[in-house]
Amino acid sequence: MKRSAPKPASPQGPLGKKVVIIGSYREDLPGLLAFSDLVRRQGCVVLHPPPQVHKVGESSGFVRLSCDPSPDEGQVQRAVLALIDRADAVLLYNPSGRIGISAALEVGYCLRARKPVLALTAPVDVTLRSLIHYGPAVLREFVGGQIQSIQEDHAHHTIG
Repeated sequence: MKRSAPKPASPQGPLGKKVVIIGSYREDLPGLLAFSDLVRRQGCVVLHPPPQVHKVGESSGFVRLSCDPSPDEGQVQRAVLALIDRADAVLLYNPSGRIGISAALEVGYCLRARKPVLALTAPVDVTLRSLIHYGPAVLREFVGGQIQSIQEDHAHHTIG
């Protein structure tokens, strides 16, 4: 069931909404970064991932980024959660519908912090699907701008 997007916690007009983008870095980091750049071009302030970030390694499925504040995975996750606290919303990049363990943890954190989670694609998991807002209209309402470009970019990076 598609749910309509809530308004951001702090009204800032059409531009300057603060977002954190989550999703599987291991499955499609290039797609997630392209999606992040596109959202940035629509006028949102993307708190994470930062522009020009790149993968520097991977350990036990945990992708390390050039912006990670620590070699400790827990510290990295706490830093992302702190950014979620500052965000108006969290955008979930999940072109295949799959949501990994770290992203599921972040969705749970968002729910507890009363931060909306928005995605173009419905999650495969029925429980997560019932807890987030998804669909092109949801992002169009929140981000505005060229939602068709976001849809095309998102679809281009779909994992088969």
